Amino acid sequence: MGQKLVANRLKLVAAPLLAVLLSGLTFADPCGGQWTPFAIEDIRKADAVFGGTLVRYEAITPKSRLATERYGLLTVRITDRIKGAPPGEIILYWKNSPRGAPATLARREPILVAAIAPGTRSVTGKAVMPETWSILQKHCSAPFILHYSAPNAANIRAILNGERARPRDYFRTGAMDRNLRAEIAAEKAMLEQRRRVQEEARAAEQETARRDRWIRAGLAFAGLAALIGLAIVPIRRR
Repeated sequence: MGQKLVANRLKLVAAPLLAVLLSGLTFADPCGGQWTPFAIEDIRKADAVFGGTLVRYEAITPKSRLATERYGLLTVRITDRIKGAPPGEIILYWKNSPRGAPATLARREPILVAAIAPGTRSVTGKAVMPETWSILQKHCSAPFILHYSAPNAANIRAILNGERARPRDYFRTGAMDRNLRAEIAAEKAMLEQRRRVQEEARAAEQETARRDRWIRAGLAFAGLAALIGLAIVPIRRR
């Protein structure tokens, strides 16, 4: 009985402690445990949409202490202007929120890009590099670096015209290289795992609170019973 009582008490102490420790992970997670779904309709917020070939990619790690997250610079030679009037060869800034830009990026398949003009703001309202075009991307979501094909381009034109287009897998044939697709998949899996852990921690905390309420209720009842007993004893003696 003594060992069982000690074990139960340890559980009561460990559960809220575990919940506190796991809740601290939320502060380190820039996505708060949630992956933002990719919505192709967000492409309407782009200043330019185009198809082209990736001719150069450079991953840059800032040396400043204030900015340590790696970003990428993509140079794309445009072959199909779908929206806007970007230059024939364009340099694009890409932060790839929240993990930072990959070290490498494929340059074989044609890509379809949605971009934000220099000096404007991103979908999330955060300022981007003022002198450079930027990749359209929501925080904690996939970037608008898509696979270029005639059906994809037709779908995008329809969406930009306010029409409803049939769903397509715009990442199917590899607008991004395998490393980047693997990073996105790993990020989704990590966030989902973290969400499950946090839910389990919250459930443990709620169970502990429920047990505490029962314990307090039991102690209150025992105290009340003791008071009633003390009141009854003198009456019996009379």
